Amino acid sequence: MDFTKSLLAIFAHPDDETFGAGGLLAHINRAGGRTAVISATRGEKGKLHLDIPMAPEELAKLREEELMAAAKILGVSRVHALTYPDGGLDEQSENEVVKKLLEIIKEFSPYAILTFGPDGGTGHRDHIAIHKFACRAFQEAQQFGEPPRELYFRATPKAVRELRREAAVVSGRKKTAGHYEESKIPLPYSEEDFIAIDVLPVVHLKNQAAQMHKSQNPKWFLEMPEELKKAFWEKEYYYLAAITKTP
Repeated sequence: MDFTKSLLAIFAHPDDETFGAGGLLAHINRAGGRTAVISATRGEKGKLHLDIPMAPEELAKLREEELMAAAKILGVSRVHALTYPDGGLDEQSENEVVKKLLEIIKEFSPYAILTFGPDGGTGHRDHIAIHKFACRAFQEAQQFGEPPRELYFRATPKAVRELRREAAVVSGRKKTAGHYEESKIPLPYSEEDFIAIDVLPVVHLKNQAAQMHKSQNPKWFLEMPEELKKAFWEKEYYYLAAITKTP
């Protein structure tokens, strides 16, 4: 993975960019590359961690502000907070969403695109939907004069998944009911192919960005057990899903 190239991260919710790929984004921006982030929703359903009641539109506004603040710390040059419904992304017109993604891809002209793997990382239905939309957009963008050349998936080794699940149970962290698939979608690739990135040199930026997402209980990530922190927070894993040759 070349940190000097441009990358467009396409995710489902505000905070996916930091908790999922904050280290990579910070690395690229430090190396002189360009980054942009798309959040397909504004996260108006993610209110389980709030101490006070908040209407969906209020929460959407707050989470968009959190996204902008976190992206600024990570050095992201462009942020697109789209307004598709949180928890209902899989019910949207695929053609419409892909069309919007293609508009942004054409404007930003990234060398690489990053999104979730086929299982959405956590089984979240919105994550799975944006994976499908982003993959189709990558393929259709090959018709552009300067198409994206690489497609990456955010990946998590099985051992790290288990550590994360155990820590979430201990911390009492909850999942929004109805937003997750009961069974994991099998991954069509091996962990041996994962690219592991050492985030430690930029982890202070990732920590600061995480703190901007106050509504989403960043304390769980910042104070996780040391074993999980080393494996999950201070390292990020990716899979090169597609690469197209330069003409």
